[in-house]
Amino acid sequence: LMLVGLVPPLLVMPSFMALMPIFAKDIFGSGAMGLGILISASGLGGLLGALFAAALGRFERRGLLQLAMLIVASATLLGFAFAPSMAVAVPLLMVAGFAEMVFMTTTQTLVQLSVPDQMRGRVISTFMLTMAIMPIGIFVFGALADVIGPRYTVGGASALALLAAVSILAFSPRVRGLKLSQAESTGHGS
Repeated sequence: LMLVGLVPPLLVMPSFMALMPIFAKDIFGSGAMGLGILISASGLGGLLGALFAAALGRFERRGLLQLAMLIVASATLLGFAFAPSMAVAVPLLMVAGFAEMVFMTTTQTLVQLSVPDQMRGRVISTFMLTMAIMPIGIFVFGALADVIGPRYTVGGASALALLAAVSILAFSPRVRGLKLSQAESTGHGS
């Protein structure tokens, strides 16, 4: 779960964090107003994703949900990378923000429930270090955007994230089949 949790900070989130000003100004020609709209779209999607995740309650198929949301986030960012206009880019960013938030919430839930109570604080602290690698991704994205352009940078990273998600879905039945009740029994039974 912790390895799966590394995919967004390395390949998905730097798109939201680093390159939006370039897309707003240079790709869509919309300046500060366009940047605000792009960031607001991903933020609104994230808010809706958080509300959706909170409403899941006892939904069992969390492993499958986690991977499905990583696939959706990656695919919509891939679409965003080559969107011809703001009108196409905004809904794609909203869906990507939604999926990324559901993915992150589901991953944190599964990690917390999968460990014994006495280890939970240490494990989640270690898990949160995955966010510390995001600046590395941002640095790489910025350098690549100068060399190959922002569209190919976001498109390439999104394609890698999509490949990782589909590979995990196909080749890791343990993650794919993880259920909420299994995670709870693993954490409390240890």
